[in-house]
Amino acid sequence: MENISAQLCGTSAPPASLREMHVWLQKESRARTRRGLGISLKDLVFEKRAAPPPLVVETHFHIVTTLDQARYFSSTTRSALISNQAAVLNQAYRSANISFHVNSTTYTIKNDWATDQNSTSMKKALRRGGYSSLNIWFQSNLSSWDGNGGGGTLLLGYCTLPTKVTYVYD
Repeated sequence: MENISAQLCGTSAPPASLREMHVWLQKESRARTRRGLGISLKDLVFEKRAAPPPLVVETHFHIVTTLDQARYFSSTTRSALISNQAAVLNQAYRSANISFHVNSTTYTIKNDWATDQNSTSMKKALRRGGYSSLNIWFQSNLSSWDGNGGGGTLLLGYCTLPTKVTYVYD
């Protein structure tokens, strides 16, 4: 078994502008508190509020593996993987009154998809639900890319956000 601490998450670090904004917010909060101009961010985080209305997220799981790894993904293993991940999500978001309902699962054996060589076609083919649906892909053979065409280390996963978000204001 590979040492998990040697594995990476493929999500890139937050941009400098976001880190700068967090620093500014923290400094501003402290300054406002010292001047008696308002409550601190800490107070905002811990203030008692009415529970938000329940939100159920339509969730679709996709397990994608290579032919040589398929033997490790029996139907029992796949069911346990999805059930456990849904339980972790539900536990993590319970306090925000958000739950995740498993609407569908897929299991695909396709080498280039499992190694993330053609993720766009994979996502186009497997994606389920509308824009508000959560799709989670488990790819058995992810690895980091060193930028020079050489091999990398095993990735636990990575996250992507929509490339275009439109805000509607009342």
